[in-house]
Amino acid sequence: MNYGKSALLKGLHWQYTVLAAIAIYLLFASFANSATISFGEIDALNGVLPQKTEHYEVDPQVTVAPPYYRFQVVTKHGPNEVQSIKNLLKVCHEIRVMEEYGKTEEGNQT
Repeated sequence: MNYGKSALLKGLHWQYTVLAAIAIYLLFASFANSATISFGEIDALNGVLPQKTEHYEVDPQVTVAPPYYRFQVVTKHGPNEVQSIKNLLKVCHEIRVMEEYGKTEEGNQT
């Protein structure tokens, strides 16, 4: 029975080694393939999200790290890094809502 457990552990060790190698490869591949583009070049955002409002400003240079875009969003509370268009839309909406709530009588008390 000990032989079976040892063989099983060796098999698992081999699988974990392969998974670790794949993870390292993907990590370095994402850094190697990253490039920058202009915010205006992203068609999915044209007419949907302005680059700058009174509440936030998205850096005009966007990092492309497949399969995602990385955005730098600056607010009065400081800079934020956002990964993906979906998360950018969410963060910008939340910033706008928080700022507008802060302008209300109830929000001004917080």
